[in-house]
Amino acid sequence: MRGSYYAKSLCALIALSTALSCGRISGTFALKYPMEDSYRRVQGDLEIDKEVPVQWVFKLDKVPSEKTPIGVMLMKKELVWVDVLIQNAVAGPENAVIYGTIRDLDEGSYKIMLTDVRKSSEIAELEFMIYSDDDEFE
Repeated sequence: MRGSYYAKSLCALIALSTALSCGRISGTFALKYPMEDSYRRVQGDLEIDKEVPVQWVFKLDKVPSEKTPIGVMLMKKELVWVDVLIQNAVAGPENAVIYGTIRDLDEGSYKIMLTDVRKSSEIAELEFMIYSDDDEFE
């Protein structure tokens, strides 16, 4: 009798954890620099030259069965994170990739944050530093 109680508890725990993780959107960021033919996954600290536009992509691990609104926010670190750009994207059966471009930004720390609009939850974020090679001597 005791074994059956533990087996039922274990089954309930597995079912609950599966249900909680089932609807979560996840994926991977990748970048493409000018003169490159393909995107590369992001690894380690990311520094981007102010003068070089960089394309980014977020590839979803699983394709949603229905259209899902995704919030795309570009934020700059000041005293707190400040919104620079807010856009909407849609992920769904026809589109399992979200695209964007990093360009025309001042020097500083930034992050791209993706959110599931319906669930008001964060999907992923990518932090990066914009730097300038300008050596102005006067």
